[in-house]
Amino acid sequence: MQEQVDYAQPLHPQDFISWSPDGSKVAFTGAGQTPGPTSVGVRAVDGSGGRESILPIGQPIGQVYPNDWSTDGQFIVGTVIRANSGYDLFATRIGSGTTTFPVASRFDETDPDLSPDMKWIAYAAIDESRHWDVYVRPFGPSGGVWRVSRAGGRHPRWSGDGRELYYVTPDGELMAASVSGSPSFRVTDIRERFQHPALGLDFNTSLAYSPYDVARDGDRFLLRVPAESGMPEPIQVLLNWRSLGRR
Repeated sequence: MQEQVDYAQPLHPQDFISWSPDGSKVAFTGAGQTPGPTSVGVRAVDGSGGRESILPIGQPIGQVYPNDWSTDGQFIVGTVIRANSGYDLFATRIGSGTTTFPVASRFDETDPDLSPDMKWIAYAAIDESRHWDVYVRPFGPSGGVWRVSRAGGRHPRWSGDGRELYYVTPDGELMAASVSGSPSFRVTDIRERFQHPALGLDFNTSLAYSPYDVARDGDRFLLRVPAESGMPEPIQVLLNWRSLGRR
């Protein structure tokens, strides 16, 4: 008798998705029987098994969106919308059923990304002047905070070796900041890698999909670009065409 595999329903197109370090699982918004991004679930990419909810739906938090998975596979960090403070960052240890908020203020914070050594968390935050910038602070209960971007920044991504931190400017430039974490965090240089109009799309939206991703070697970038617009060519249908030959 052939073994039957229970393939779960496909993920919704608007789901936020984060890959596990070994590429065997994805974390995504929504799980169980409750629709919408009110929890974070995990499922195997081959379709085997079911959906596992790692954030209880009944928690007193709003919508949640996973952004990154730690290199040891133990933590997921992301963005949560809360009634009292807006967009904050959350962190959860898989299997613990508890959630912490490493960055939460009266301003909006989004786009968290953990360094490969799990020592630092990079994120974007908006200030009183409504300007987005990229910041770094320890991934722990306390520590300082450093601003990385100089003239606006969103969507930070660490390089595979943790020596560079990439981010996007309002003008659609992808910047590479050379960083060091010893003895304390510091930025040693910032340079432009390339520019693309798609990188600057939705820059000022509080919760925006990242327009790019970077390979571990830092040499290849995957960009999300809008589909080509324009009206499709009309289709013409000729009826009773046989009668035209008899005239």
